[in-house]
Amino acid sequence: GLQRQAGTDVGTYNITIGDLQTSNPNYQIDFVGATYTINKMQLTSDASQNSKIYGQKDGALAYTITEGSLLFDDVLTGTLSREQGETAGQYQIFANTLAHKNYQINLTECYFVINKRAIDVAAVSSQKTYGQADGVLTYVATGLKNQDVVSIELYREAGEDAGTYPILMGDFEHSNYYVDNFTSATFTI
Repeated sequence: GLQRQAGTDVGTYNITIGDLQTSNPNYQIDFVGATYTINKMQLTSDASQNSKIYGQKDGALAYTITEGSLLFDDVLTGTLSREQGETAGQYQIFANTLAHKNYQINLTECYFVINKRAIDVAAVSSQKTYGQADGVLTYVATGLKNQDVVSIELYREAGEDAGTYPILMGDFEHSNYYVDNFTSATFTI
């Protein structure tokens, strides 16, 4: 019968006459060669499970194959990459060098997520004597990364009579990096 050139990788292989012959002497076989083509297998992969918290280092970007499968002992080589950026938000992931000669890799549109880092903000108790002006309200912020400095507006509940008033948090700068866990304190007159 007809034979084809040996090979299992993507490519074009010649079809030959092989041992095809006729047992009837009235016929002669005029063989016209042809080709046999192996096309790349389609794989769809997803990398949407990648994320970190602001201030952490990126880990290796992982992916899963969601449609199709690798055959034999095939292994994809290369890496994924992501859009640059370090503030909290979403950054598109790209196939970069992820490849295999026998597969067409289609990466679904997916994003690397940088989540806001939680920091603890604790107001510091303060006091004054009745009739004096309020001093500056202060706080302690812990959990900051990358030598960041935050600016937090504090205010106290209104009132000038002797007693205690809660210190509250107003505007919070750096909301693209952090989410706060605020602990109130008291202002005593």
